Amino acid sequence: MGEQQLLGVIGATGKQGGSVINFVLNDSELSKKFKVRAITRDPKAPAARSLADRGVEVVKGDVEEPDILQKALEGVDVLFAMTTMAIAARTEFDVGKDVADAAVEAGVKYLIFSTLPNAHKISSGKYSVPHFDNKAKTEGYIRSLPIKSSFFCPGLFMQNFLTLLTPQPQNDGTYVLETTMQQDTKIPLIDVVKDAGNYVAAILANPDQYVGEVVFGASEYLNMEEIAQQMSQVTGKTIKYRKADPLGFLNFLPDDTRNDLLAMFAYYDDFGFYGDLTQQAFTETTKSPRNHVASLKEFLNSNLLPL
Repeated sequence: MGEQQLLGVIGATGKQGGSVINFVLNDSELSKKFKVRAITRDPKAPAARSLADRGVEVVKGDVEEPDILQKALEGVDVLFAMTTMAIAARTEFDVGKDVADAAVEAGVKYLIFSTLPNAHKISSGKYSVPHFDNKAKTEGYIRSLPIKSSFFCPGLFMQNFLTLLTPQPQNDGTYVLETTMQQDTKIPLIDVVKDAGNYVAAILANPDQYVGEVVFGASEYLNMEEIAQQMSQVTGKTIKYRKADPLGFLNFLPDDTRNDLLAMFAYYDDFGFYGDLTQQAFTETTKSPRNHVASLKEFLNSNLLPL
């Protein structure tokens, strides 16, 4: 066996980056192929220290400070990177561009970026979903650079049902699951904590096979009625779906975040996840994961809804 490669992970203490690290450390083949470097803003944070205790190299690197980030990327062979919905006044594209440029300058050989569909382009300008469109724009920029790259495109995180989209109790003892989507709109679902690493690991195991490719991550496409039914079956509670009035929905969130999510739901209603390629995208998900992916029922059985 050749010398170990160095896998860098940006977002190492988050859901996707953490999933990638967990999968690699626990995979008999990939744990031999890669050493892991976690790149985080605060190496002294409990989550970062926990990674260090597992043998992961933890270094300081901040996407807001390109010079520091570039130094953190030196020696990295393969980089997994992602951006978050809102970082100060800069767009995700600004941040993603800086990450990609730093990777090229540092000599990273292969970049895996967590992307999403271009809602603005797919909808011919009808919808702008910033956290979709900025990731898609970053993907396009990365494709223009002199670096091998591939892309991981996850569906809606099942973890949202534990936080933003938790069913709410009613006066009659039942619960209501709400979004602003139509009840029959199907959406792709992924247990991102378990399975982001599952899909990215497929790329890590055979990187040349995936150059230029997008790996879609979803265990199933379900509509909100089906999701509510599965929640009822697992919890033993009566949970029904109700389409919410956009005027009052998620109004506890900052306006930019709320408007982003409302636009996403409207885009799903009219165009699906990936426009005309939605069904093809879902069919391709069965080709990529390294191991079994968790269904919604399996996720709900492992993660109790806070009812």
